[in-house]
This record gives sequence, structure tokens and C-alpha cells, in this order.
Amino acid sequence: MSLAKRHAAPTGHADGTNKKQRAGEERGDGVDWGEDSDDDELALLAADEVKETVDRLGGRLNYDILGTMRRLRLRFQATCPHFVSKTLIYDAMLRGPEGAAGPASTRSDTLTATDIDVGLLELKQKSVLMAIYVPLAGDEALVETCEYRELAQRALPTECCVNNRLREAARFFHDEIVGKHPGPTFHLPKRSASTDLLDALVKHELLLRMPGGKHASGVDTFAFKLPGSGRVVSSMIAGRNELVARIKRKRHHEMLTSKVRKEVKLRKTVLPIEWHIADLVGSGLVHVVNTTVGPLLRLIDN
Repeated sequence: MSLAKRHAAPTGHADGTNKKQRAGEERGDGVDWGEDSDDDELALLAADEVKETVDRLGGRLNYDILGTMRRLRLRFQATCPHFVSKTLIYDAMLRGPEGAAGPASTRSDTLTATDIDVGLLELKQKSVLMAIYVPLAGDEALVETCEYRELAQRALPTECCVNNRLREAARFFHDEIVGKHPGPTFHLPKRSASTDLLDALVKHELLLRMPGGKHASGVDTFAFKLPGSGRVVSSMIAGRNELVARIKRKRHHEMLTSKVRKEVKLRKTVLPIEWHIADLVGSGLVHVVNTTVGPLLRLIDN
């Protein structure tokens, strides 16, 4: 169960415009919310809700999201120095430390996960953030675009490739993909001219080729990867499953946060227990109950 409340795709209007297009025109924010957007998530956010969120929270929300990301990166830099899980942002901004409210400037009883999704989508559309694919429902890894470019440059240097085709693949990646597709997944027409370039990017762990879905006809689907992050991504999955299993073995499927920290020793992850506690809360897998002896994590039955 995810904290992020999803919505149906926006419907058209009598004048032939789409609700996303109308929202972009009304806001005048310079962000393309039209039909040609590569980010399919945009279609899941109703335009009137997007506009309401921007009007209510304004630019403060985006600043708070970036500030929250940087604080989380500092907190977990020893094990995950480059990206932050979206579920951790949910937890930090909606719950705060031990059940407290989120950052001061957006502290409000009405702040929701959907508000945060709106801010993240804007930051991705404006090429401030990149979303990296992780195989967890409702989650993604977020990294600042400028840093992602640096990491990608190290993995496949534009100027140092002795192979001309690799050099061309690196330039194709930086010029035609990064910044134009916010991620975590995107679609490209099946073009024979770029097939070997894309294969090189997959080989160097910058892209992941995804199985075909509703876009399978005439296009290829790819997901962004972060070179060298495989162990951390595997830990995100294994640690979540292991912690859920531990709590599920308890009576009433609940456990005090203090006991989780003290007693649970996760064996299948390189990430600290604090990461996985925040991940469970942010993903909506547990509900935090404040008791006289401290916060309690209670599994939410699906």
C-alpha cells in the first residue's frame, strides 16, 4: 500500500484541449504538461490538483524537497552517497523525526504525498532531478541531474573513449537523453541508427532495457541506471522484505521502533536500519502509532 494517492488520467475538454495542457497554460510555469511529455506519471495527476498544490504551497515545496534530499544524503552518505529513495522523502516530509511534522516552511496538516509527487515531477521536468529505476512498486531513486551527469561521465567519458563508437554513444547519452527524459523510464522510437549506441549504454550500466508493455509497438522502453549502485538497490529490496518478515512474526504484526533499532539485525542489506524504517513508513507498508513508550510500527494488511 503506497502513501502516494494516484488519480485517473485527465479527461479532454470541449475546446479540444487536455486538462494537463490547460493547467500548464494557466500556471504559465514554462513546464510542458502536454500530451507529448515523456513522463507517463504526469497523466496520473489531475491537473486541477496540480494547480491547487502549486497555488497553495508555491515554490517553497520544491526548495523543501531539495533541502530534504540533501539532508537525507548527508545522513546516509556512508552507504548511499549519491541518491535518495522517494519513500524516504515521503517519510521525512510527512512524518519527520519520530512522528514530528515536516520542514518548517511546508509544515501543514494538509501536506500530502501527492503534493510531494507534484513537486518532484516539476523538478524532474525542469531537469533539476533525475529518477533512477528501482524494482520496487511506487518507488524510485532520485539524484540531482548535475551529479548524475558527472557520474555518467566517469562511467563512459565523452573525450577519453578510444573507440569512436563509444565516444559517440557517450555524446548521444548526454545530448539526447539526459535532461530530456526525467525518468525513471522513457521510450524511444526503434531506430536502427541508434541501436548500437543504446546497446553500448546498456552495457556500461547507464541504461536498462525494459520488457515491452503498452508502448511495445514501434518503440523501445529504457530505464535510467546509476553505475555501481547495484548493491545498494539490491539492499533496498532485500532489507525491506527482511524487516517486513521480522515485524510480521510479532504478535499483532507490530513492533516498537526502539526495539527494531535494538533487536533487529538485518543480514541481507548494506543499508542501516534507519533507512529501512523510513522506507517502510514512506512506502505505506507500516503505520506509525505513537504510544506512551514511543512510536510503534504496525504492518498494514494488504
